[in-house]
Amino acid sequence: MNPKPPSNGLSARANRCLLTAGVPAEKEAVLQALKTGAFYPYFRPALYGKKTHQEVCRWAGLDESFGSPTIPEDTMPLAIENGLSFRANRLLVRAGIPADRLPAGWSGIAAGKKKSPPR
Repeated sequence: MNPKPPSNGLSARANRCLLTAGVPAEKEAVLQALKTGAFYPYFRPALYGKKTHQEVCRWAGLDESFGSPTIPEDTMPLAIENGLSFRANRLLVRAGIPADRLPAGWSGIAAGKKKSPPR
């Protein structure tokens, strides 16, 4: 049986984002997190997009168009020159796989080479 989300007026997705960011579901804590940049649409935490940002801002009493501070340079994802897309590199980082050392068999993928189907 799935646990019931807290009855704080936020959707399950917004509550999951708060939990992922380690922010308690209290308005003061959420306001502080929004102002310090702990939430940034499409970047952090995972699944926190524009609509969730609007919902959290509305719930916290801010204007829905409130913009989080810019992402600090030290937390921006690095552009890794391994031949993979940004999205693929981000997946590797989240999975804890060092992007500079690709697993065996990935060198062809990174170079854009496709294996021909077996005959």
